[in-house]
Amino acid sequence: MSVIKLLYGLVFMLLLNHAFASEINEGFHFSPERLVYLESNPKGISTGLQNGTSKAALIQAQIISTDSQSGLPVVEHLGKSHDAFLITPPLHKLGINERFNWRIQRVNEGKLATDRETVFYVALKVIPESESNHQAPSQFILAPTIYLKMLYRPRQIDALRLDSQTEKLDVVVQGNKVIINNPTPLSMTLATLSVGDYDVPVEKLTHGIAPFGKQVIDLDKPVSGTITWRILNEYSIPTKLEVRGANES
Repeated sequence: MSVIKLLYGLVFMLLLNHAFASEINEGFHFSPERLVYLESNPKGISTGLQNGTSKAALIQAQIISTDSQSGLPVVEHLGKSHDAFLITPPLHKLGINERFNWRIQRVNEGKLATDRETVFYVALKVIPESESNHQAPSQFILAPTIYLKMLYRPRQIDALRLDSQTEKLDVVVQGNKVIINNPTPLSMTLATLSVGDYDVPVEKLTHGIAPFGKQVIDLDKPVSGTITWRILNEYSIPTKLEVRGANES
């Protein structure tokens, strides 16, 4: 799986049928671009999914909140969309090789922050088509869910772009920890992070750094040296390389 898909499509496999789980992981395709919902855009946004597997599937779509500590989707909210947004249709049968786009619109004001981005996830639950009507009653399949990150950007920071904000990150190293403070109103996801000659594994970069938030990355060993990083911009393209000396902050 590519770095971009790892960062922006968190796929949780909850299938008893392992073979089909692997096929879903490799066979459903989505755009790597960040989903950015601008408050200033009354038409909303869309997101799509293509079925490259050998089976049709029923897709259940909803918008769910993000855990403020981990940056991951709040999975206990599955089954009930966030009341600030409407995604349509909520159910769609996705045929073999079919691509389909869902529409996302804000339907009420709610209590969303007006001074920073808010992170949500588009949850696409994949319910595979049954091969047989003669399954034993005790056999069942737990459907996997594909999570695509969606950023809600309020009107007053509409003009901000990630490319102009990445240098503002405060990144320091303390032993085997990298501590990152984000003083900006934009959510950021690292594309790369290196300390000296050590490249931080991409698996440790997936959670994102909340607006005005802090992230601590635990490493397997103490590291030191010049710190460099790139951020994924609105099009999931790494920004220019930012460099900090070992003793800078």
